[in-house]
Amino acid sequence: MFESLNNLLDTVFDEFRSLGITIFAIGIIVMAALTAFGGEENKRSFQRGFIVCLVGIVVFFLAKPIITFIRDAL
Repeated sequence: MFESLNNLLDTVFDEFRSLGITIFAIGIIVMAALTAFGGEENKRSFQRGFIVCLVGIVVFFLAKPIITFIRDAL
C-alpha cells in the first residue's frame, strides 16, 4: 500500500519538476527577447527577470538531488 503511495508522490513530483522547468525555460526565452528588443527604459527590469528565471531553473534542476542527499544523510 505504501509503495503505491510512494510511486504516486514520485510521479507527481516529477511532473511538477518538469512543469516548473518548462515554465522557467519559457520565461528565459521571453526575458531574453524583451531584453534584446525592448526599450532602454525597461531593459534593467527585463535583465532582473532573466536572472530570476535562471535561478529558478537551476533550483528546479537541483531540487531532486538535494532532497535525495538530505534523505540519505538522515
